[in-house]
Amino acid sequence: KQLTAARERTRETQGQAQEQQKSLEAARQAKRASIERLERQMARFNAMKAESVAQLRELGTLAREESYWEVAAFQLEEALRQISSITSEASSAPEVPLVIRSLPGAMSEERIDWLRHLEELHRQREKLDATVQHARNLEATRFQELDLSRNRFQSVEDRFNEAVLMLNNALERFTSQESLQLLQETMLLQGDMGDVVDDDALPGRVVEECTFILEHYRKAIDELETQFMQEANQGQAKLNELQVAQGGKIREIEEVRTLYEQKLAEPEFTPLRSPRHTTARAKLAEQGIIALPLYMLLDFIPEIDCESEEAGRIEYMLEDAGLLDALVVAPEQASVADALLAEEGLSDCRLDIEGMMTNSESQRFIATPQEVQRTDGHDASNFYGLRFDTSVNSSPDGNSLDWEPIAATIMTALGENGFPVNTSDMQARVRFNNDGSWTHGLLTGRAGGGSASCIGKTTRLRVRQRELEEITRKRTQLDDELRAQTQGITHYEEQLAEIRERQTQLRKVFPNSGLEKIFAELDQSRLALESNRSAYQKAHLQTQEARQRFNNLTARLERDSNGITIFASDAQRVQDALLGVIKLKNQAQSLQMQLAGLSNSWEESQKAREAQAQAEINEVHIAQVYERNRYQALQAQAEEEELQRIAEFSDAEELSERLQTLRLQSETLTTNLNDAKAVFYRADERANNAANQLIEVEERLQLAQHERSEKQAHFVDLLAAYPVEELASAQQIAAEGKHMSASQRLLGGALREADIPARKEQLEGIYRDAYNALSRTFNREQPILLEYGPDLDDQGLVLFLNENKCKAVELLELLSERIEMQKMLLNQEETRLFEDFLLHEIAEAIRTSIFEAEEWVQQINQVLSGLPMIGEHYALQWKPPAEYDMSKLGSHLAQHYKLLRKPTQVLTLEETETLMHAFRQEIDSVRLRQQESADINFMDALEQVFDYREWFHFDVLVTPIGGQRQRLTDRVAGTRSGAEQLFALYVPLFAALGALYRSAAPGAPNLLALDEAFDKVSIANTQRIIEFLVSQEFQWIMTGPQISGTGAKIPACARYLMIHEKGSPIATASASFWSDSQTL
Repeated sequence: KQLTAARERTRETQGQAQEQQKSLEAARQAKRASIERLERQMARFNAMKAESVAQLRELGTLAREESYWEVAAFQLEEALRQISSITSEASSAPEVPLVIRSLPGAMSEERIDWLRHLEELHRQREKLDATVQHARNLEATRFQELDLSRNRFQSVEDRFNEAVLMLNNALERFTSQESLQLLQETMLLQGDMGDVVDDDALPGRVVEECTFILEHYRKAIDELETQFMQEANQGQAKLNELQVAQGGKIREIEEVRTLYEQKLAEPEFTPLRSPRHTTARAKLAEQGIIALPLYMLLDFIPEIDCESEEAGRIEYMLEDAGLLDALVVAPEQASVADALLAEEGLSDCRLDIEGMMTNSESQRFIATPQEVQRTDGHDASNFYGLRFDTSVNSSPDGNSLDWEPIAATIMTALGENGFPVNTSDMQARVRFNNDGSWTHGLLTGRAGGGSASCIGKTTRLRVRQRELEEITRKRTQLDDELRAQTQGITHYEEQLAEIRERQTQLRKVFPNSGLEKIFAELDQSRLALESNRSAYQKAHLQTQEARQRFNNLTARLERDSNGITIFASDAQRVQDALLGVIKLKNQAQSLQMQLAGLSNSWEESQKAREAQAQAEINEVHIAQVYERNRYQALQAQAEEEELQRIAEFSDAEELSERLQTLRLQSETLTTNLNDAKAVFYRADERANNAANQLIEVEERLQLAQHERSEKQAHFVDLLAAYPVEELASAQQIAAEGKHMSASQRLLGGALREADIPARKEQLEGIYRDAYNALSRTFNREQPILLEYGPDLDDQGLVLFLNENKCKAVELLELLSERIEMQKMLLNQEETRLFEDFLLHEIAEAIRTSIFEAEEWVQQINQVLSGLPMIGEHYALQWKPPAEYDMSKLGSHLAQHYKLLRKPTQVLTLEETETLMHAFRQEIDSVRLRQQESADINFMDALEQVFDYREWFHFDVLVTPIGGQRQRLTDRVAGTRSGAEQLFALYVPLFAALGALYRSAAPGAPNLLALDEAFDKVSIANTQRIIEFLVSQEFQWIMTGPQISGTGAKIPACARYLMIHEKGSPIATASASFWSDSQTL
């Protein structure tokens, strides 16, 4: 029965043992699974932690280097330390750092809004910069146009002045030098430009002056032309008179020639005949009736000279009685002739021979003694002194008739000396006396003496010859007179042609001078200059406004940049920072999720750790149960075997005893087993504690190793902080991993534990002294290195904050690299520097200053041109020297001053390269001088290089009225009078002083003080120089014997006349004031 029960318990305990063994295997499997799960969770936790740490480092780098967000970078560093300290064995779940929770939200949004605001400001600044550049380019273009217009205006003005000079030279041929000088003096007095004019009004005033000059010359030329016209009219009138006289002479000559030819064609002299006798003879000739005038039938007797007075008296008596030209007709044709003549009303033209004969016969009487005396005793039967001209019978006019009887009858009738006193027929009486008295009908008369010209062919031939000679003489005289008139006409024509030629030349002088054309160009140039000046002023104002807006926006950008200078200067950095913040935000959001996963992983690890612990507990419990069941199974099996053996070999009592013994042993073993289990549990707990301590020790070891690595790295950094030979050798040893040997080398050997405090105290004293010396050096050198942001920390390490917190050695290396880079990229950097700064800024400033100086010279010359002083006009000429001294600074650049006058936008590549080469030469010269003399200041030398005033010099030009312009030199000045030398000194001195005062602040007084001013200078010239001082806006205090400020061109002045008696210590001042053209 016991054996059966034992067998039953054995089977039961074995079954339970097997079940417990299975449970134990399951518990061990669960433990291994929990361990693996824990390992996986820890690996996942560590991986997530490492990834989070790496991401945090990346975020810190992103915040610092890309986003320039120092606050976020610092907070991320704190978060990095916080995350780095997280372990899976921590008692509490890891918290997500505040910065990680804030970055994806308002913190980043605020930063993004701020950066976008800066980006918008940069965008506006870029637009304004483009606007400024455009405005500057436009201003440069407008300034170039203004400069071209000003140069064109000046060129046209110079051409106008040259044309005026040429016009003066041309007018010298038409008028006297005194008249020209008087004209110029009148122009100077009326065209006085002593009034102060600004640069804007100057071209208009020049045009007004040129208009006045033009009108004055036009008026003068018109007056000259009027004089020429008057002379030409007078000459033309005289010429017309001579031509009329010449025409008369020509007609007279032609008449004389015609008369000569006529006389030459006549066989003899033909006296003037009455028209009735000529008509009557022509009528008779038409009817074939020969009629001859009486004088053709008569001739003088040989005793009477035809040129004697007697002959003339006879002819004059017949002529006065109307018988000389009476027609004589043959008796046989007398009746027909009388009928014809009566019909024509010309019956009085024929000599009635028949009637005369009848009357003579019927009235014949004896002459009284008085009558005989009157006839000089000649025979009264015939007309004394006359005879028949026999040549008439042979002449063609006689028609072969015998005219002698007819002539004898006529002479007989005419020669009757009877004088019937008592007769009543008074009409029939005809008597011709030798004393020249005659009676013919009712007519009586007395003929004077003279020479005959009709009676007698010889007489007529002689008269004809005399007439021909007279006509020839008269013709010769008329030819001489015509020749003289022709010469006079030629002279007047030449004189008139000369006057007209001079008049034509005078008319051409003004058009040929081109003054009107040049004046039109001058007026157009003035309009263009004023238009370009207005455009330039507008462009300049726009540039200033754009610059002001740009500067305001830049200042606002600097204010809004919150002290981050790189954001204020570089838009790309702002964009990069904005992208960096956005990236930082996204990565922070991702990191936040990752840290949440890390927290979950920690929770899973904790669960896995708890599951592992529970699995271990379960395993222990199941192992204990298994051991107990196994022990029970073994005990039951042993009991069964013992019972079986006893059943086979022993009796029941022995078996009972042995059973009792075994039970006692079982209880003892159970007690021992419980004690062993208790010892095992304590040993296992100690093992667990030792394992936990091992983990902690390993963690402390890792921390110590990490700290050692940090200190070794810090030690290496300190060795590299100052590159001295001793530290460099120690650094080389430390680089081999022998940090202890490196430290011992620095300490001079290994130290004992007891020597460490003393050596530490010694080193701390040396450190304090060195730190104090370094502090003093730092404070002394800090202003020089201020741009790099030097900072001295408590450890004596100098960091440069503006250079990414680099050290002194790193800064030296950085600067060396920059220097090397600058040397390597010098040409490129110089190109950019020259284009962006020198060519754009310095060149523009030089160009503007040169133009302002030229405008000032033009303004001074314009004022001086209207102020003749001591009969001369002064002018200033600002020009470069013929050659530059290349040993002086700025000479290379001065050679190309014409290129500097151009805006940089219009420079060609060749011209730009030329200027760049000149700049390089100047900079090389400055560097060479620095090498030769170390005390030369580079900036002072550069100022000397860019001092454009050294590139030019002034000449004083003097133009006497009506004379040629000449440059005032020492030799020329030595030949001038004292007053002329004084004014040659005053003009450039006052001009230079005026230029100096132009650079003063607005409202500053332009004060001038002179002692013994304008001594030995006339009042008029003193007035001129004072007007010049007024035009330059000077205020003055002067002393002199003859200074008077009164004048229409001077707005106001005060004059004090000092009265002093010799020997008296007191001087009295008598004041007078001048204002608004009146004495107060």
